[in-house]
Amino acid sequence: MKILKSIALLFIFAVFISCNSDDDNANMDNPDLVATWKLVKVTGGIGGINQDISQENNIWQFSQNGTVHIGNDATGQDYTGLATGTYNYTYVNGEASGMCAEVLKVGTAQLGCVTVTDGKLYISNNFVDGFTLEFEPAALAF
Repeated sequence: MKILKSIALLFIFAVFISCNSDDDNANMDNPDLVATWKLVKVTGGIGGINQDISQENNIWQFSQNGTVHIGNDATGQDYTGLATGTYNYTYVNGEASGMCAEVLKVGTAQLGCVTVTDGKLYISNNFVDGFTLEFEPAALAF
């Protein structure tokens, strides 16, 4: 079963990195996104995972200048996400998703629709059997 989940994750990742759009929008004026967030839960995907993230160092720090620094210590889990590093982020046209007007793109990966509700950040890519990432505000910063 673990092999099937790994293959499914690789397939989804390959779909994300193969996508390209010339409609990148460099607008970083989303004040709700620009903050430091801790990844606390991942749900969805083809395998239907429901994974609480217990590690303390899964921190995403979005800056106004269009970069996000990701600290990721998710090892030995079904969902490991993006590797630790600094990535450019932007929004691309998401109308094809049927879910939102803009999709968050981090590096080369189109992660999904962004929603901030009740102080939590959600990045959802359910429109392609992807994942929903749930974040809470983080006290830690890099």
